[in-house]
Amino acid sequence: MWADLILVFRQLRNAPRFVLLAVTTLSLAIGANSAVFSIADAVLFRPLPYANPERVYILRMLNPKTGKYLPLVPFQYLEAVARATCVESVAGHGMLRDSSE
Repeated sequence: MWADLILVFRQLRNAPRFVLLAVTTLSLAIGANSAVFSIADAVLFRPLPYANPERVYILRMLNPKTGKYLPLVPFQYLEAVARATCVESVAGHGMLRDSSE
């Protein structure tokens, strides 16, 4: 086995470009794999950093042209709060709608 390893290292020493390409490819693949699993761990496997994560809702607004519910962007939320008679009616809208729509 030692003779085989010595032969491999001699051949790699004669091909430095191949060694550089192989090391670069491996380092990029390991880095990308690590980044993907870090994001998956943070998003999928860890609980939300809130006291009651089951009470977090997405506010959506009905688009009259398409008839679909779309998430609110910040300026639309401020407009909805300004038009509402009370903030609870705007904040409670997401609790009344089913998230599957």
